[in-house]
Amino acid sequence: MHNYQLFFTDYFGDEIAAEHAKPASKAEILDIMQRILTESDNFLGIVDQTDTTLQFMVNQDLSIYVDSPVMAKKGSYSKNVALIEALDIVEQLQALINMEQITDLEFSPW
Repeated sequence: MHNYQLFFTDYFGDEIAAEHAKPASKAEILDIMQRILTESDNFLGIVDQTDTTLQFMVNQDLSIYVDSPVMAKKGSYSKNVALIEALDIVEQLQALINMEQITDLEFSPW
């Protein structure tokens, strides 16, 4: 069953624009994350059924910037992690993305 919508940019390969996000299972998302979150500037985002977005962007040092924008609060919850931690965040997701279940996120206004 497809619980999420997926978008990503791999600057060395494929892309699915956010406005053309495709249904994807957690297993499919984890597979793509392992392939594309290895080069700086590549990113991947998932959107749940309530339109909550969780994005992963590769920093210059190859760490992963985790970001969840919240339009109503005019800011984002974010933190930097290693790829293994980014994979674990997705592995632990339930049907809906819940910021409270992701430890150490900090809110930053835009």
